[in-house]
Amino acid sequence: MLENYSFTKILTLRQALGRATISAQAKDVAALRSSVIQTLVLVIRLLLPTTPAETIQNFAAKVVDKSISLRKAMTEEQAVYRCYFFDNGERFDDDWMEIATGEKPVGKVTMCTFPGLRRFTLNKGQKEFVAVVKATIKLEAMS
Repeated sequence: MLENYSFTKILTLRQALGRATISAQAKDVAALRSSVIQTLVLVIRLLLPTTPAETIQNFAAKVVDKSISLRKAMTEEQAVYRCYFFDNGERFDDDWMEIATGEKPVGKVTMCTFPGLRRFTLNKGQKEFVAVVKATIKLEAMS
C-alpha cells in the first residue's frame, strides 16, 4: 500500500511539474512552431519535389500542431510514457507487437523495426502498463 502511495505522489508531482513547464514555455511555442514547420517544409520539398507548396505547408502545419497537442496532453496527464523495444528471440505478443500486413503472427522476433510507446499509471491502486503504440517487429521466417 505504501508503495502505491509513493507512485501516486510521484505521478502527481510529475504532472504538476509538466503543467508548470508548459506554462513557462507558452511564449516560446509560437516562434518554435514556425521554425519547425519551415524546416519540415524544406525536408518534404526535397522528398516530394512535385507536390504543390500549399499542400506541403498545410501538411507540415498539421503534423506540428498535432505533435504540440500530443505533447501537451501527455505532459498534463497523470501518467508516465516510455518507449519500448523487443529483443531477438522473444515470442510474438499481439498485445504489445504488430507485424507487417500479410505476415502470419507466428514465431519469434527477428528484429524490432520501430519502438512501441507504453503508458504507466495506477488504476485502483494497481500498476498498469498500457500499449499506446505497439512496437513494429519482423518475425523469423517459418519453413
